[in-house]
Amino acid sequence: MTTEKIRDLRAIIETLVIAEGREARSYDFYAKAAQRTQNEAARKMLLALAEEEEQHRGDMGRRIAEFQAELEKELRRGKTERV
Repeated sequence: MTTEKIRDLRAIIETLVIAEGREARSYDFYAKAAQRTQNEAARKMLLALAEEEEQHRGDMGRRIAEFQAELEKELRRGKTERV
């Protein structure tokens, strides 16, 4: 286990959590804009953008889980090495 690797994993997770929040806000923005517009073409485009943001958010969530699992593995490994 290296403290550098643990620090890097924590930084990656923190960055992805921030990105996930931004994706959620972008989804809300596009979905609300789609509700407000009277133009059908604009509505379709905005809903498509909202859907993309929702997919991105799901991707971020999966990546966070992957990095979190890797971090936990590294932390467990460190405890084992000290014993």
